[in-house]
Amino acid sequence: MTTQAPARPVSIPVQAVRDQLVAAAQDNTLTPGQAVSATQLAEALSCPETAVQMTLPLLVDEEFLQVDGNGAYILRNLAPSEILDLYNARAGVEGFSARLLAERNDPALNKRLYKVINEAVSCPDYDARAYFDANRRIHRAMVAGTENRFLLRCFDDLWRRGAVFGLFATIENVDFAASLAEHTALVDAIATGDGSLSADRMIAHVRDGYFLKLDASQRGPF
Repeated sequence: MTTQAPARPVSIPVQAVRDQLVAAAQDNTLTPGQAVSATQLAEALSCPETAVQMTLPLLVDEEFLQVDGNGAYILRNLAPSEILDLYNARAGVEGFSARLLAERNDPALNKRLYKVINEAVSCPDYDARAYFDANRRIHRAMVAGTENRFLLRCFDDLWRRGAVFGLFATIENVDFAASLAEHTALVDAIATGDGSLSADRMIAHVRDGYFLKLDASQRGPF
């Protein structure tokens, strides 16, 4: 008589659950302070609910979620100081990336960056999520152009958090095409070969996004 080994618990990558949280936040089906449904996440990922429940504590460690007084997992609500910290971190990563690109000043890369911007501008329809994604593609192409995988990992983490908490894409009273076209000035600065100018222009660009996103009463010193 053979003894069957006990079934191993099903696990799923934390990235998969995190991506579902990002999608839910962007679709406004999950907002800060709202409880996260392991059942709905499991249905969306076609996996057992227990697998999702095993992953949620990891997202608490990553500061995407927190546990309320009843033991429920809820999406964190960022304090204004934390929002400022995220924008400052973006300015650091993307400003330095812009400096590296300018110092290298590769005409072929600059041409590709202009193309990414033009493709984003030419899109006929934008909603909040599409605008966020287009904006992210432009900025990611610049950081990816440094060929520094550590900078790119920092970028991806910051923008993932921005997606969950509704940052990095101001959509009220915005001409989407005109807003995306403004990125051309960033590549213009890179093409000068002046690292300081390019970094300063990128930092100013991120700063402007911060000022647009928050009400004056919420702003901290940038």
